[in-house]
Amino acid sequence: MEAILVTGIVFYGFYLIFKAWSDHSIKRMLIKNNMIDQSEKLIVKETPSAEQNSLPTLKWGLVLLALGIGSVVSASFYPLIMTYEEHYYLLTWLLPGIVLIFASLGFLAYFFISQRMKK
Repeated sequence: MEAILVTGIVFYGFYLIFKAWSDHSIKRMLIKNNMIDQSEKLIVKETPSAEQNSLPTLKWGLVLLALGIGSVVSASFYPLIMTYEEHYYLLTWLLPGIVLIFASLGFLAYFFISQRMKK
């Protein structure tokens, strides 16, 4: 598990470095070619409204809530693993599946709530 976490962090770090480098080189090239008006669009970013700022918070709040509920539900199946040891591999795949189903339900709830808020 630690190897996966370290690998993810390293690749995310490489992504951030590459993104910063490519953004810098694009801005520098635009300024060098006297295309200041296009470079200002890239440099000056519009501040999002308060409604747009609340939607990511809502999304991750719902997803984390659903993940917590999914973890509790899947933990309730843990005694089944101890009872039916011959089906151990089948039941160990059941627990992450339950958590992923609840996570997807959290994303779906966010989608429907955000669509209702846009109307």
